[in-house]
Amino acid sequence: MTAKYCYNYTRFDEDSTVGHKASYIFRLFYLSSKISWPFMGEYYTNCPVLPTAFKLDLTFHKVPLNGSVNISYTLERKDFKNRPVDAFVSIQISDSNGRVIFQPSNSFGRQKMISGETTRGNITGVITLPELRHAFNEQIDARIDLSIFFCHSGPINREVNMNTNENSTPGSKNVT
Repeated sequence: MTAKYCYNYTRFDEDSTVGHKASYIFRLFYLSSKISWPFMGEYYTNCPVLPTAFKLDLTFHKVPLNGSVNISYTLERKDFKNRPVDAFVSIQISDSNGRVIFQPSNSFGRQKMISGETTRGNITGVITLPELRHAFNEQIDARIDLSIFFCHSGPINREVNMNTNENSTPGSKNVT
């Protein structure tokens, strides 16, 4: 049986003075009846200074009776720009009541990631309480944050004031 990717998610994009972030939020049902469950997200920053593109693959694995959590990941930079950026992913998994049941202490990714580069690995941990293991295998809400840093420094200025008048507003950019 071929695994299917999750396409039923909500994504929120955020631009800041230090970079960009895409937050994927989705719900997984009945992981206990599956060996694994894949997720794939693509993110294009549309940064006016250094637009970048990333592909993120995650595979959630069923939690066995010993409580060991294993989520495998691949993060790939897909654009053709020649400047490195920092790219990191953090994960938070909650039960249907919003109680956090798994949140790795570290994010994963890479500093100075260049075009075409890929990083792979596994996020592991242990869920000790049986009711939390049960929740992980029955219904979980996942939040995945993909953050990109050092594509620009300072605020993003998406507008240029075309006012060439000497009496222009302070702080506006004059273009001649």
